[in-house]
Amino acid sequence: CPPNVVEDEYAMRLSTMHALGLSFILIACSPGSEPGADMPDAQSAPWEISGNALGPFHADLPLTVDALEAALPDFSARLEQRSVEGEAYDVVVLSHEVGGAPVFEVSASWQSQSLADVKIYEAGHIAGLRADIGDSFSASGFEPADCFSGMEEMSGRVSCMDERYPGLIYWFDPSPYDGPDGEIPPISVLNDASLFMMHWHADPR
Repeated sequence: CPPNVVEDEYAMRLSTMHALGLSFILIACSPGSEPGADMPDAQSAPWEISGNALGPFHADLPLTVDALEAALPDFSARLEQRSVEGEAYDVVVLSHEVGGAPVFEVSASWQSQSLADVKIYEAGHIAGLRADIGDSFSASGFEPADCFSGMEEMSGRVSCMDERYPGLIYWFDPSPYDGPDGEIPPISVLNDASLFMMHWHADPR
């Protein structure tokens, strides 16, 4: 072949290879195409809830500061004590910073030192809820028949059960209402009550 024909064909092939290579680079570097970008993050909220697992919380997780910080590396964990009817027990509190406001409070079953209960004090961590922290009773869709009046340290508060998640309890606070102990407030008061905590049992009772 004449030299100019060979040079032209080589130039065309080189141009094609360059274009293909540039396209590959653009695709590989485009947002969302990083390795594992489509894989869900096990630590990401909102979490799904089941009988024995709530995101990184599960019934076999040891109730220790180290185990909980390993399971939730974005949180700081600390050991505290609570008491019920004079009986003290340990809890692990998880917060956004050392000594910060509780986001989760985790306790064990009486029979073992494995996780049994999680109290949730911050919105945005659980998927598929009827209501989230800070929502009003009226926004939740619950009816008074779904709920119970709190007892002892929860006196004055109202708990409601979600039939889809037998281990999950929603706690509403109707403060400053101060009605009779052991009775659910009138609906006019209850509608304005705020969801201040959710209590999840790893093994529904």
